[in-house]
Amino acid sequence: MKDPDENKTDVDLIITGNEDADEDLLEGDILDDTKSQFRTAVRSERKKWPKNADGIVVIPYVIISQQEFLERHVNQIEAVMEEFAARTCLHFVPRTDQRSYLRIKRARTCSTTVGRKGGPQTVNLNGVCAKRKGPIQHELMHTIGFLHEQSRADRDKHIKILWDNIKTGRKANFKAAGVKGYTLLGLPYDTRSVMHYGPKAFSTNRRLPTMVSKDPTKRIGGTRGWTNLDVLKVNTLYKCDATVTGKPIPKWHPHGDKQEQATQGTTELTPTHAGKQTTAREDGWPTNENPKSVTMPPSDTMPSVTMPTSDTMPSVTMPTSDTIPTSVTMPTSVTLSTVPLEMTTGETTTATRVRRTRVVCTFDEDLCGFTQGTRNDFNWSWSQEGKGTPSRRTGPKSDHTGHGRFLFIEATKKAPGKKARGFSPVYNTTGPHCLTFYYNMKGQGIGSLNVYLRMVGMATDDVRKLWSRSGPQGNRWSKAEVTFNTAANFQVIFEGVRGTSSRGDIAIDDMTLDTGSCA
Repeated sequence: MKDPDENKTDVDLIITGNEDADEDLLEGDILDDTKSQFRTAVRSERKKWPKNADGIVVIPYVIISQQEFLERHVNQIEAVMEEFAARTCLHFVPRTDQRSYLRIKRARTCSTTVGRKGGPQTVNLNGVCAKRKGPIQHELMHTIGFLHEQSRADRDKHIKILWDNIKTGRKANFKAAGVKGYTLLGLPYDTRSVMHYGPKAFSTNRRLPTMVSKDPTKRIGGTRGWTNLDVLKVNTLYKCDATVTGKPIPKWHPHGDKQEQATQGTTELTPTHAGKQTTAREDGWPTNENPKSVTMPPSDTMPSVTMPTSDTMPSVTMPTSDTIPTSVTMPTSVTLSTVPLEMTTGETTTATRVRRTRVVCTFDEDLCGFTQGTRNDFNWSWSQEGKGTPSRRTGPKSDHTGHGRFLFIEATKKAPGKKARGFSPVYNTTGPHCLTFYYNMKGQGIGSLNVYLRMVGMATDDVRKLWSRSGPQGNRWSKAEVTFNTAANFQVIFEGVRGTSSRGDIAIDDMTLDTGSCA
């Protein structure tokens, strides 16, 4: 049975559940002891969680009555916390005896306070919110100091509020900010933010929109959690250092350093200075000296597109889309960041970190640094959002989750035996690793899907096969899992081989790479 909540935006999932609970919450999900003056992100240092000398912001937590959550809910909460550690300098850790900490509990609503209170503070999660990462990210973003995106002082430049369509008594939820107590962080407005209301939030009949984007190419509300701008805003508010997060702060930013590298599978976009055109990096960092001058592509009608070419990752041109900019420079290596395993007690907790963080690539927002092989017979393609491959009787009808994007090889007009290779960025960890991904091989003319490990920097090009499947594998997404060991930097290569007919589309999606074996 299809999940009735699948297509709701992250915030609408929260709001509709909270309205059914009939509790009085500020802006739909904020506990009323936060009569917030902050709007968007808190300025006050006392409302932010403190940073340790090693650059890590440690946020202790306790899951109250854990047995009241389903196991998958606890796993989802922990996965969101791991993503914070992987992409920011904020690490959520089990509480020992710290005075200030989060009390995460099962409740009728999804709600919390904004910023650090001092002492225990509650994060309420109901069963609907706890099953998807976006609503959990949303509530944790509140606890670290963020309010809703449409509360920004500059929101009227980007969206139009349709006041007549808002429920009686709910118009106060759409109040824009003043100029005191908050900061925009010098970063662009984000209609797809995990902190943005959906287009029909608090509608009189849940069909009429309560807001519309002034730019028709930009949709309102997200359904898959963080955008890259959300991550950037966390790193900017907490002045996360690139050596801690792997995410550099740009030179134009007041807290920036001089590093401009891209890691964790992200890519960097190059501005065209001659034409005064500026693009934004896919991890959210604008590339020029002026953060307000960011030109995004003009359309969200996305045909199937091909990835950039080259094993050596030069600058390449990307297709038009509403999330992917026009040119990219692929990183030459990716640093896996670290997560805390042990900590001392006290308010100024210090974390001991080991390399354990995963690389997660959904292919929903970007290509995660993947490039085409220079000797390909044909290339991998990137699907349209929420759609399948263009051929009949082959390929998936949607991505693994039902609403995102994936990579695939199109078998039409290709000769049998021809190959397409997609190269990951270079990863710089050694020892055992666990690679997981999903694949779809539906069709009577299916060829083969092979996965190779390429060792980088060796005297000779060392490539070995890790995994392979051939022939039809059914009308479903299947999960693959493989453990391998490396003694040097490496790349993962996905190779699709065209089969006997045009009914041979092969797709891959949702790749993760962890240090440590799969078992």
